[in-house]
Amino acid sequence: MANDPYYFGVLPIIAKTAAAYGVDPVEIARASVLGQPIHAMSPLIASTHLLVGMAKVDFGKHQKFILKWAVGTCVVMILIALITRAISL
Repeated sequence: MANDPYYFGVLPIIAKTAAAYGVDPVEIARASVLGQPIHAMSPLIASTHLLVGMAKVDFGKHQKFILKWAVGTCVVMILIALITRAISL
C-alpha cells in the first residue's frame, strides 16, 4: 500500500478506534511514522522500483541488504520516541 491511501484512508480509522480505548490520535499518527524505513522497502512503492532499476541492482538483493539498516533505524526511532515520550507503551 502506498503512503497516501494509508495516511488518508487507513490511519484515520485506526486513530478513531484507538481513541475509543483512550489512546490519543496524535500518538497513533506518530507511531505509524516509525515504520517508514521498512515500508520504503516494499515492492509496492513505485519510487523504490525506479531507483533500484536506475542503479541496475536486483530488487531482492536490495531488500536483503537494506533490511538490517531499516530495522535498525526503526529501533532507534522507537527508542527515541519512547525516551522523549512522543509515544508511550
